[in-house]
Amino acid sequence: MFKASAVFLLLPLLSFGQLTSNSVTVSTSQPGTVQPDQAVFVVSVTSATDKGLDDILKALAGSGITAANLAGIRTAANPVQSVPQPQMMLFWSFRLIVPLSKVKDTTAMLSSLQQTLPKPDFSLSFGVQGTQASGAATTPCNYGELFNQARTEAQKIAGAAGLSAGAIIGINTSVPSCAITVRYALGLMLGQAGPYTIGVTVSRAISPQPDQVVILLTVSTGLTANFDEVAGALQAAGINGANFSSVDTVSFSATTGTPVRSFLQWSFTLVAPLAKLRDTLSLLAAAQQNIAKQGSGMSFSSAVEGVQASTAAQQSLVCPEADLISDARGQAQKLGAAAGVSAGSILSLSQGTAGLSLIQIPVLPVLRLGDFTAVWDPAVTPQLPPPTLACSLTVQFQLGG
Repeated sequence: MFKASAVFLLLPLLSFGQLTSNSVTVSTSQPGTVQPDQAVFVVSVTSATDKGLDDILKALAGSGITAANLAGIRTAANPVQSVPQPQMMLFWSFRLIVPLSKVKDTTAMLSSLQQTLPKPDFSLSFGVQGTQASGAATTPCNYGELFNQARTEAQKIAGAAGLSAGAIIGINTSVPSCAITVRYALGLMLGQAGPYTIGVTVSRAISPQPDQVVILLTVSTGLTANFDEVAGALQAAGINGANFSSVDTVSFSATTGTPVRSFLQWSFTLVAPLAKLRDTLSLLAAAQQNIAKQGSGMSFSSAVEGVQASTAAQQSLVCPEADLISDARGQAQKLGAAAGVSAGSILSLSQGTAGLSLIQIPVLPVLRLGDFTAVWDPAVTPQLPPPTLACSLTVQFQLGG
């Protein structure tokens, strides 16, 4: 069994400070790594090509998997069949994220579902892909030590000017980093303009729900065919809206010693609504027969390559402001307890400068024996999740004594 664990660097505290009007400001930090607190399960379901997402979710009822968990769809031949042209199957991939404390329960639930899933219509396999840190995860941080270091540095700077570092009048931090910026009054609080605040910047990741399916179309022709002929054949077969990707010369020999045959392979990409996947695949199956009957020497094939979120789906995302404010208050209270002050009412809120920004959440690989069942490669190869966006919010709390 392989295990992944967080590694922490044992390095000195870093501190920086400066004198400002009637105050001294010091920044100090500790190195560290955010501890993963979630496990990422990959759940793969195989079905016939006449099944849609609604059929899959119905079969997975009770598992907690919804359309938002969909990570990818692909088509591949069923290797169980040994006929010259095996039936094409759909491979649905879902990412199920659970707390680390729920790994055992989730494994048991999916194992039970694996046995009760309607057969032969569906088959299921699953495994732990890795771990990740949630938006609420923080870096292990000794805030008491940070504040002690900050005061020592502030007193050193103020002492050089013949002054002293007094009460804390401002604290700022950003989650999940282990760093604080502290502002101290020089001497007494006289002349210190308020308000005195604890500022916390927090962020959470959100992912748009896939609502489109990406399909690769391939047309094979003789070496003398041109683009207009290929595009015309697709339109005549009822395929519209496909985007041309590339054309390549392909050469092969059936067996050793036989003549080499060359042909042109034209590639197109078709993006269709996920809700119309069944209708789209039916259309493409009919198109394959129609192009073969045209007598032009062309052959046609298609394969589902994945899913994506449309621009409209991405623009409809809403930041979880209530959760962000809750995260910020929890962090402010933690800072206040370590500094001997209190976090009061909210004085101001400000969204991140970029609003929604693209981020990459690292997934730490974890291999666990026995999680994956005996399945063929397309079912166990995890597909990339849809782009992850982040919402950030800075909250200023009243600093109390």
